[in-house]
Amino acid sequence: MTPKKLLQLSREKKSRIILAIDLDSQEKIEKILTNLIEIIPSVKIGLPTIISLGIDRLKEILRKYDKTYYLLADTKLADVAHVMRKIIRKLKEADFNGFISHTFVGRKGALEELIKEANKLELDTFLVVAMSHPGGDEFILPHLEEFVKIANDLDIAGVIAPATKPKIVKLTREILREDKLILSPGIGPQGGKPGDAIYNGADFEIIGRLITSSKKPLETSIEIAKIQMEKLASKRI
Repeated sequence: MTPKKLLQLSREKKSRIILAIDLDSQEKIEKILTNLIEIIPSVKIGLPTIISLGIDRLKEILRKYDKTYYLLADTKLADVAHVMRKIIRKLKEADFNGFISHTFVGRKGALEELIKEANKLELDTFLVVAMSHPGGDEFILPHLEEFVKIANDLDIAGVIAPATKPKIVKLTREILREDKLILSPGIGPQGGKPGDAIYNGADFEIIGRLITSSKKPLETSIEIAKIQMEKLASKRI
């Protein structure tokens, strides 16, 4: 399922940034979303924000911005199918365009039913195939290739692979079908550098505190987008 809205907004704004928001203040969220409309194509809303604000209050915020941002719910779902289906129905009510799920729950009784429901709701699914923190190497990373092959077999928008591990992003890109996207978190405090994941095959970089904690978030975002475009251009040479 191709995330047309995400790709269109990215082209219009000349940016590959997905802004990660884990704030619990409605005022702060609305301020940063208003200030960054011209450069940020997508916003990833984390569970801390979803839980703090509640789905109804969050819905009020997101509906102000659903035309100007691609809205991604960072739920990292990992449950049986009927539970996950209930969750994504609520996400659809809140005007989200897509959501994130873990891959390790497997196809039968989980991902297959989840994705069928998601596509019926016109929600894009992104599957975690690797994580940015050190513990991700213990159990998830050894199954990277299996997870990417599962992603290839399913009707999803793309996968999550860590910007902190450029070699993993590159390997994921080599295995993943061309019509599926790679979103890469871990830029900034976790150690990933802007543009490096893009250079190694990611389509978008998920960036949070580097922007949200900046004294000049708009200028920081513009500079990061510029670096991304330069990395893309250097790949094509």
